[in-house]
Amino acid sequence: MRGEIDAQTGPQLEAAAAEAQRQGARHLVLDLSGVSFMGSAGMRALIAIDEMLRAQTGQAGQGEGQTTATASFKSPYLKLLSPPPAVARTLRISGFEMIFNIFSDRQAALDSFGEPDGGSATAMDDQPATIFPFDPAAADKALAALQGKRFLIVMGSYPGKRFMYERARQLGARLVVLDGPGHWTQAEVGGLFEQFIEVDLQPEDSLADRALAAVRRSNLEFDGVATFEEFAGPLTALLAQGLKRTGHPFLSAAYCRDKTLTREVCVEAGIPSPRFYRIRAADDLAAAAAHVGFPAVLKPVSGASSVSTYFVADEADLARRYEQTMAAVRGHLKTSGVHSNDEEELVWAKGFDMTLEQFLDGEEFDVDVLLSRGQVAYAAVCRDLPQPYLREIGSQMPPDFPEDKQAEMIAFTACVLQAMGFSEGSFHVELKYTAEGPRLIEVNARIGGLSVAKLHRWVWGVDLVGHYLMTRLGLPTHPQKAAQPLAYILTSYLPCPTSGVITHTDFLADIVEPHLIHKKVTVTAGQTVIGPDRGVPDALGEIVVAAGSICEASAILDGLLAMIQFPIVPA
Repeated sequence: MRGEIDAQTGPQLEAAAAEAQRQGARHLVLDLSGVSFMGSAGMRALIAIDEMLRAQTGQAGQGEGQTTATASFKSPYLKLLSPPPAVARTLRISGFEMIFNIFSDRQAALDSFGEPDGGSATAMDDQPATIFPFDPAAADKALAALQGKRFLIVMGSYPGKRFMYERARQLGARLVVLDGPGHWTQAEVGGLFEQFIEVDLQPEDSLADRALAAVRRSNLEFDGVATFEEFAGPLTALLAQGLKRTGHPFLSAAYCRDKTLTREVCVEAGIPSPRFYRIRAADDLAAAAAHVGFPAVLKPVSGASSVSTYFVADEADLARRYEQTMAAVRGHLKTSGVHSNDEEELVWAKGFDMTLEQFLDGEEFDVDVLLSRGQVAYAAVCRDLPQPYLREIGSQMPPDFPEDKQAEMIAFTACVLQAMGFSEGSFHVELKYTAEGPRLIEVNARIGGLSVAKLHRWVWGVDLVGHYLMTRLGLPTHPQKAAQPLAYILTSYLPCPTSGVITHTDFLADIVEPHLIHKKVTVTAGQTVIGPDRGVPDALGEIVVAAGSICEASAILDGLLAMIQFPIVPA
């Protein structure tokens, strides 16, 4: 193949593969050495060709129907050859290395084909869903379906999500975590978790197969496969397929992990989107600047939690931030013993591609959505407090913002999720309401972090954790949203005021107020922290206030923030 695999040429590639199959081909090697670009349409083409080839023998899709210990998520019929570095990085970042063998030698690719294992493996049969009649007075009684159900939790994420697991246990769910060696959940076995399945998260090209083998060695049966971790999307999708459980389409999850692919999908669907440009090396900076313009935002294509995300005002600023980022990460990352606490390693594990995006005017919002049977079962909007450094410093729920514009953001979010191919689950979608209407920042195929799940229970009476787990059982869900807000809430993540070292962690102990419903310190004594004098301020903790109005909550929060004395000394 030569040139670009895009929305125009992707269908041509599928047609060529179909013609080869009609002429008798059962196995294909795609030589990518002459491909200069592969976007979301190219990813779709690869999946479509693989499914076409698997269908010729009745074999299931990635991971489905695999019953032997040696079964692999890797396609036995389709192999990829010699992708150029730019294409290889796209395949790696989106998780495609887990499902396709990639070769640099043509003969090795041809020799890798063998007759598929025999047997009667078939695609997962459709199973009749248990339908719960919706009763507004007893909507959450449906969550009784979680009692006694065992879930495989793929990558346990950071300790701040412990409350989500505690909530799942309160609902009667049984939890088993799969993560890398030394993850914090490993020490919770026998209490919060039934068992810990240890799998090093690197190298990723073999991760899905190693993870599925480890799950099978546990000899445990699972009713559902779930995750609360941003980086676990593609792996969770594959394990759900391998275990014949409900999960996201792999391609949808892959789109979420690559910010340029997310943008491409939206553009192809006709969804208004900002300008963007993928930066693979310093040589791309000038072209990126010319295409996107300024002001702009620089971020990793596989980023999360605003890691290495910067506002850039001009070309010199762009070059400085890019050089600063590359110097900080190249040669400083570990390659083994990785678990989901290692955020920096996971952001950069698949390469150092970044994206430059048009800076959007307006305020930032989060839309949290539950999808069930392809429909929006619940949605609510949260307003982010002003972000001078492109990192969240707090939130407001319900937002002091016109109802019609909130409805517009929810409808926009539903269109984005539909375009990406999602139909079930919980989503945390970040966007801005600009002068031209809603514009997407990113899609997270998971419940929002920090106290997001708590906010929805406190304000709207909706249990995101419970209803998300319902979707992982393949059951329909329809939570009852309160007709009026149960409380008006403001949060602060306590941005660090100055760089230095934390001397102790008792700085919230004396902060007491009847409307203060949650407080937490997220740093440790002796930890070096960054303030605005040295870069993007770290978050030092979280406080949450609830009142009878946003105005009252705002006044209380301001008073509490003025009382806090952060114990920081110069480094």
